[in-house]
Amino acid sequence: MKRTATTVLPSAPDPASARVRVSPTAPPLTRIPRLVGLLLVTVLILGLAACGGSATTTAGNGAPAPQEGPVVRVGSLLDSEGTLLGSMVIQMLDANGIKTEDKTKLGTPEIVRAALLAGEIDATIDYTGSGQYYHEGEEGDPKWKNASQAYEAIKKLDKDTNDIDWLDAAPAINSEYIATTPRRSPRRKRTAEDLAAYVKRVAR
Repeated sequence: MKRTATTVLPSAPDPASARVRVSPTAPPLTRIPRLVGLLLVTVLILGLAACGGSATTTAGNGAPAPQEGPVVRVGSLLDSEGTLLGSMVIQMLDANGIKTEDKTKLGTPEIVRAALLAGEIDATIDYTGSGQYYHEGEEGDPKWKNASQAYEAIKKLDKDTNDIDWLDAAPAINSEYIATTPRRSPRRKRTAEDLAAYVKRVAR
């Protein structure tokens, strides 16, 4: 059965997103969809299972028997978040009889991205908002602060440039906040600029 790239992921200025890529240079029988995504890998699972045979075949221990086809190499960043999500993807694929190779904790974002583009891994976790750093001239564009626009932008840019398909955006947003105790919190200080001004004032 012909193997095709699919889609699955979330959206937000910098939410995690999933993608699938079919290497245009790999032999037809060894092409593997490249995934960048969170938990919504159902489409990928179904696609690989369909190419590998029956998805309901089980081994003697009751677990799905490994399917025919290539091994899916799942990579992730070094941080705990990336490692956890990568491990979850591996467990989901393994549970559906899809053979995997654990390449989590692969390295920094630059290393993981390079590995995906070079075909050294087939699946990884990424943020849609990071797309502005992957394509020249995009950094700082206002669209990367808009969830849906950021997703659509990286989806098109990576498809046109690298033949990479981003999966649908997963329902997750990766935002950072500053938290303080009520006693230390300056009143009516809502932004980082407000906090900076307050700290400068009290530090004099």
